[in-house]
Amino acid sequence: MKRILLIICCIVSAPGYAQQPQKVNAFHVVDSGTGKPVPYTTIIILRAKLAIATEDNGVFHIPGNLAVMRDTIALNAQTYAPLKLPLNKLATMDTIRLNKIAVKTQEAGSKFSKKLILNDHLAGDVGLYAGVATEDAPFNYLQIAQCFVTNTSNNRLVSVTINKTRDWMLTKFRVRIYDIDAATGGPGADLCDRIIDIDNEDDVNDYLNRTGRYNTFDESKSAIIDLRKYNIIIPNRKFYVAVEWLRDFFNATKVPVYNKVTNKVDTAIVFRPYIGISPVKGNQLNIWVMELDGKWKTYNHFYPLGTDLAIKSTVEY
Repeated sequence: MKRILLIICCIVSAPGYAQQPQKVNAFHVVDSGTGKPVPYTTIIILRAKLAIATEDNGVFHIPGNLAVMRDTIALNAQTYAPLKLPLNKLATMDTIRLNKIAVKTQEAGSKFSKKLILNDHLAGDVGLYAGVATEDAPFNYLQIAQCFVTNTSNNRLVSVTINKTRDWMLTKFRVRIYDIDAATGGPGADLCDRIIDIDNEDDVNDYLNRTGRYNTFDESKSAIIDLRKYNIIIPNRKFYVAVEWLRDFFNATKVPVYNKVTNKVDTAIVFRPYIGISPVKGNQLNIWVMELDGKWKTYNHFYPLGTDLAIKSTVEY
């Protein structure tokens, strides 16, 4: 219920939606072939600039009279083809079917004997974080990515370390691995055909069971993720490691944002985790973010002080 209320509060607060009758419309996002739910599908209402995620059972809710709404809804889920629909078309639907797409992966061409750590840094030196609202705008992106450059092609990615803020809340996120897009230089095609979800639920619950003090849990800010079982081959010298925010109740938090128009401080909803900025300054900007329309752009909020995310990767070659 809390997730539903969060979604309702987000949507009805947008201009053009507040006057609609508050009927709550439920939708199931499913695989078109199997009929199984597609959890954590990102749901974007484009004109209103709102994004939420389906629940574990592939369900999301939108309040109001959909038949009179003039907007477009976009659905994006890893390993599925993106889908866009007029929002008013949903007035006669309760199920949305996504088509599975094949992710092209490569076989390892040879045995690997050496390892290389890319974008190395000390976690204790990280002091800046992306994901929190800026001075006058909320952080409203779907993913954030770090560009890596290897010495050779056809390396195997064996692990990544993501430095984020320490947290005593339930937090989960998704790791994405991308090839380079030859046209834009940004993230391109997926290089992993399986979902890499990271969460601290087991750690939080274990701590709660042992101590009974939920709000004193303090996890490490370094998430070390072993990727060997995925056998991710990097075909080109450049590749990207991205964090995809799962925009649900557990990850949502409120932050103050200054409104230039009203000269007042508003409240914005942003989503954990907050990803560290590397303390090591590089020669060029290597941070990219995905906007709500699915397009990637460089993220220069910390530039030139911060050129890279506090994400490092280890490859074998």
